[in-house]
Amino acid sequence: MKKVFIFALSLSALAFTSSIFAGPSNIEINIQCPLPEDPTSGLGNFGDFIGGYGIENIQKQNKTIYFKSVKPISDQIPSDLKKYHNTNVNYDSVKGEVTCQYTGNGSDFTVMYTMQNGKGGFVINQTPAIIYLQLPVGFVK
Repeated sequence: MKKVFIFALSLSALAFTSSIFAGPSNIEINIQCPLPEDPTSGLGNFGDFIGGYGIENIQKQNKTIYFKSVKPISDQIPSDLKKYHNTNVNYDSVKGEVTCQYTGNGSDFTVMYTMQNGKGGFVINQTPAIIYLQLPVGFVK
């Protein structure tokens, strides 16, 4: 009887240990930068900064997110940004930041969004205005 109990205890400890060391589960997220040609994005030069609304899609649920410039902006950038276009979008997995770069009228700018719990992911695909990510969200058995 004692051997059966020890064997059962060993099996349960092994099962518990394997669930602790299981790999993370990933979810797919895509983030769309503010689009200069879309009036609903509100992308504009506000004097001290440039800001506008993008979209974060997590498991087919859209959420409006705000992007804002982090560097001082050039005096050459006009208030109307319709002549600008997206050139690149990047993800920094260490900081959880998504940056969108724009060019037009001879002066470039970048806006940024910091994801909540968005660290440690990796890029699946990207276009000049959208980035597709996978983020670890938990553990699977």
